[in-house]
Amino acid sequence: MPAPPIGWTTHATVSRVIDADTVEVDINRRLVIRLNACWAMEDDTPKGREATVVLRQLLSKGDEVTVRIDASDRGLIGDIITFSRFVGDIWKGDDGVSVTEVLVSGGYAFPTKRQQLAAQKAAQ
Repeated sequence: MPAPPIGWTTHATVSRVIDADTVEVDINRRLVIRLNACWAMEDDTPKGREATVVLRQLLSKGDEVTVRIDASDRGLIGDIITFSRFVGDIWKGDDGVSVTEVLVSGGYAFPTKRQQLAAQKAAQ
């Protein structure tokens, strides 16, 4: 696994999957991680429910993961916190499977909000 970019990186344990792009983890306290560059449909849509199922198959309570919160010099600290969630990346297992890459490459999420909103509008 290539080294993650500069940021706060630590090992954590999955507490629960909240929805298709949000995971609660335990470090020494519980943190909610909003997956970076991963825009899934909301749970009130069939695609959103399907994406949540996929994420729950990938991450289960007790799974060991690596969490990274961006600490680059771009933007403000408020840019990494949204609705009491930290925006970050999660990798699973020793082989370093990127949770975001699995969801985006599988078509369960989009890499940008603009693409997610376009898909949401098309589905209506």
